[in-house]
Amino acid sequence: MQTASQHQQPGSAMPETVRGVVHDVRNGLTAIRGAAELISLAQPDAGDLAALIVAQADRLAAMMQDLLANRRETDRPQLATVDLPVFAADLAATQMPAMVARGIDLMVEVEVDQADFDAGQVRRAIDNLLTNAADAMPDGGALGLRLTTAGPYLEIEVEDSGLGMTPETLEHVFEPFFTYGKAHGTGLGMTLAKAVAEGHGGHAHVQSSVGRGTVVTLCLPRPGLERRSEPNPNRSGRALRLAPSVGLAPSTSD
Repeated sequence: MQTASQHQQPGSAMPETVRGVVHDVRNGLTAIRGAAELISLAQPDAGDLAALIVAQADRLAAMMQDLLANRRETDRPQLATVDLPVFAADLAATQMPAMVARGIDLMVEVEVDQADFDAGQVRRAIDNLLTNAADAMPDGGALGLRLTTAGPYLEIEVEDSGLGMTPETLEHVFEPFFTYGKAHGTGLGMTLAKAVAEGHGGHAHVQSSVGRGTVVTLCLPRPGLERRSEPNPNRSGRALRLAPSVGLAPSTSD
């Protein structure tokens, strides 16, 4: 399995001038979108073309929003003690409708009681990783989110059973706007996740191979981290399975 890794690099924050450029671009896209909608109303025969313009304007606007989000994730994180079982359960419950609709079985494992990090930043990073993983499984599959420890780090691991990546793709996976063949998406999810890890003084790495799925790991320094005091007899943590009818429930399997 091939691996890509990125560690913290000083000066990696996006220049502040980009914020102004992004706002100007979004304003222009709003005008373009509005004009296309007016064309559609005035000339019904041009409806398909106007719809294409609107769709592309929306796509670019979403890209600009992700760019701003990526800029925010380079800001200093606001650390607070997070109850990890509650954090993970809430995140998984929010993801449930989309995952069930796509035929994806989501398993969440928590091996740590609490840790100190910026919950908002980390939540957005995990949401992006889960979305990327789901996109890699067009026919459904298995998706795992695991919170555990390794040496001085809290590890947040997202593993999918999807299409996997080639070595060439892995070389660029953390680059902004790199979508590695996806039909949709802005190509900023991995960049944002890496920025969150680095902003906390940690790093991110990816393991993947074609046809065997992908594992993305965010490693965050672990001040204030506390391991679970009563581990599951089958595993060292608590496993929670996302199911369409009963929601989130303890798993009895290994």
